[in-house]
Amino acid sequence: EHKVNGETSTLSVGDICFMRPGDSHTFLRSPDNLCEHRDILISTSLFKSACDYLSPSFFDEIHSAKQPHIFRLSQSEFNALENDYIMFSNMVITSPNDDLLPTENFLAIKLLYILLTRLRSQASSNYPQWLKDLLLALNDKDNFTKSLNEITSSLHFNHSYLSRTFTKFIGTTMAKYFINSRLAYSVRLLQFTQMSIAQIAIESGFPTITYYNRCFKAAFGISPSNYRRNSTSNIGTK
Repeated sequence: EHKVNGETSTLSVGDICFMRPGDSHTFLRSPDNLCEHRDILISTSLFKSACDYLSPSFFDEIHSAKQPHIFRLSQSEFNALENDYIMFSNMVITSPNDDLLPTENFLAIKLLYILLTRLRSQASSNYPQWLKDLLLALNDKDNFTKSLNEITSSLHFNHSYLSRTFTKFIGTTMAKYFINSRLAYSVRLLQFTQMSIAQIAIESGFPTITYYNRCFKAAFGISPSNYRRNSTSNIGTK
């Protein structure tokens, strides 16, 4: 059982709870309860930065809720998150800014992205059908080398209406959302393929390696090559 701000709920395997500064919580365990939980702490400044990166309204959305958001990961999502956590925990990276270590930055954004997609998924039932279709298109790797104009050309709305409505429902611009989707795909290529950085940039829809490096570092605080080097060096680390 998990008691949060005076209210008690029962957590099960795969549940993840996003506590906020000021939330009061404790675990209520019976003597024979052998379950384990993992605490991942994110500094307040990093939490705010990661929220702002994903969506301008995200930070306020999290803090305005009466209780912290709780949702359940699938087994594959749980395993992927645990593997990332172990990998990042074993990394030793020096940074001139101790409050924004690249590994912490990446993990914070990944955790918050999971929460954001869950919240958006819950709200998507109210989305117009064209927006649901557009979100699928923006997350389809086959479209990553296309421009936004090419992807939205089949929608019979002017650009101003599309941009305004997209930001209203999603909380960020189409351009920012599309970049985030391509960056997430590029991370998988960095981790699980031997493609060169230049090839990954092109495959992920970035016109130049310079632009890709700039977007990646702005998002995660580390270059793609350093990210790959660190993740590769820690594969298999116990």
